[in-house]
Amino acid sequence: MTRILSRDHIADIIRMPDVMEAVRTALTERPDRQAPPFQSLISREERGRVYIVKSSSGFSMIPGTAGVSVTVSGQETSSSGKNIYNSSVILLFDLESGELKAILDGREITLLRAAASCAIGARLLANKDEKNMLLVGAGGLATAMLKGSVESLPGLKQVSVTSRDNRRTESFINSQSPRYPHLRFVDLSFFDLEDHIGENHYLVTASSSGSPLIKKEWVSPGTHITAAGANSPGRQELDPGIITSSSVFADDADQASRIGECRTAVETGLISPKNITAIGEVIEGKAAGRTESRQVTVYDMTGTSLEETLVAELALRRSTYRNTGYITGII
Repeated sequence: MTRILSRDHIADIIRMPDVMEAVRTALTERPDRQAPPFQSLISREERGRVYIVKSSSGFSMIPGTAGVSVTVSGQETSSSGKNIYNSSVILLFDLESGELKAILDGREITLLRAAASCAIGARLLANKDEKNMLLVGAGGLATAMLKGSVESLPGLKQVSVTSRDNRRTESFINSQSPRYPHLRFVDLSFFDLEDHIGENHYLVTASSSGSPLIKKEWVSPGTHITAAGANSPGRQELDPGIITSSSVFADDADQASRIGECRTAVETGLISPKNITAIGEVIEGKAAGRTESRQVTVYDMTGTSLEETLVAELALRRSTYRNTGYITGII
């Protein structure tokens, strides 16, 4: 029998510390057992919009289980690269019987994975006493980045939010401020971004921009940047000069060099993939994270299918224990 879990089902049964543990496991997994990265199957442009279908597959750490995710997205082809929609599902199969064990809302799993990865990166790379956060982006990914940041930086007092869409920024603040009453939210004009970056040493980019939003000369010593929006070819949020002058980390160094924020710097020869440190090595103590307070660090988050498979497995186990979701016979 197959268990179907909606967004609400998943949100009701899963806790962030458990998601962080699942993602931490994926990030420290041996490279030869890592799931392959997302691969674009179809990309078509039509009437000023580009439509993309992606799929990925990977094996979870629980023996006998395989996870497959399929994503369909649409976005504008302008420099903003604004998302029109993003829909996905994750399928979990039993390898021995071939049975489809579960169908899960992939978007919710992705956002939980992203929040956990952001939290892990902030805990390892940001200055511990950070009180101010600057968040570029006001969509679903930005919500996940805020959740992860609050999880790892309990000293946060103020969150400044900006995006190209003023109404979306306002809506984001209105929806998030009741969830975090201890935080002061500030609505920043996107056109004043340069004036405020130097005042914030914890910066998170979660937009769908196709061109750099943040310039190297704007970034102050001691800043940590989590770059989460550039997770497919054609997206970019940071000036490549930031990558070349910072200590750069990634959830998957090879993937970051091909489809992440590091892609442009690697393709133009400014850095080598060897200059990118896998965050898993920092978790395991094999590599150093932040070594001094004035260091500029960048965490290039592209997400891996293994992370999502493990988070999906976690949700399935919890739902089975609590008997939630819809049960049906499919295959």
